[in-house]
Amino acid sequence: PERLSLLSVLAYAGPQSAGELAEIEGVSRPAISRIIKALEADGFIRRMPSPSDSRAGILSITGRGRHLVERARARRLQLIADMLAGAAPRQLEILQEAASILDRLSVGARNQVE
Repeated sequence: PERLSLLSVLAYAGPQSAGELAEIEGVSRPAISRIIKALEADGFIRRMPSPSDSRAGILSITGRGRHLVERARARRLQLIADMLAGAAPRQLEILQEAASILDRLSVGARNQVE
């Protein structure tokens, strides 16, 4: 899960430094370093020199890593679709209302942060 989470950040937010990834993921530098090392060894991410700091590196997802993220996302979406297929029409209406409420709340929360 932690590896897939980090890959998802790189897939959707773009290249990041190790420090940025540690902050986003809410883990320590040593923990993020272990995850990065494993993902690099498996060919899911690559390290590039940072244009602003020659001592630092920027991490980006590889095609192989992106493929893994996309497969995991497709599995989750299929699981949700399978669960919703058995829902009654009124249950689907309630879920739609809940989704609308969550969307409005998330927009409000983002506006407060900015």
